[in-house]
Amino acid sequence: MFVFLSQSSLPQHDLEFNEGKESLSDCPRPGRPKSCVNEQTIASIKKGIDEDPHISVRELSDTNGLSYGTVHTIITEHLRMKKVKSAINEQRPKAGTSRTLPLHDNAGPHKATVTTQSLWELGIQVLPHLAYSPDLAPCDF
Repeated sequence: MFVFLSQSSLPQHDLEFNEGKESLSDCPRPGRPKSCVNEQTIASIKKGIDEDPHISVRELSDTNGLSYGTVHTIITEHLRMKKVKSAINEQRPKAGTSRTLPLHDNAGPHKATVTTQSLWELGIQVLPHLAYSPDLAPCDF
């Protein structure tokens, strides 16, 4: 095994070897281990999901004393779980999109030539919005 040391770290390692250190590896340190993902934490997360399928990642992280990202990694990578909606989208990617018709009001950006031409080229049919009809667009507050 070859170990390459920088010029600036040589005096420090020389001092450590003179004091009796026999290797360049670090000594074990107190505190939290680098990786807290083990069989016990994975089983604890799985048990929490089995007991309450609607539990949030935040609640699981609080009850197990882990970070949000660690719990999310356990769920997605170790337990190989995903949201139901994303699983349905993978199985039926075009479900529900065959009859989607946007309703544009007569706002300038909606009636711009660039917008209408782009929608026409993409094959998207836009429902007409008459100029003097009662405003039925639900997005206008």
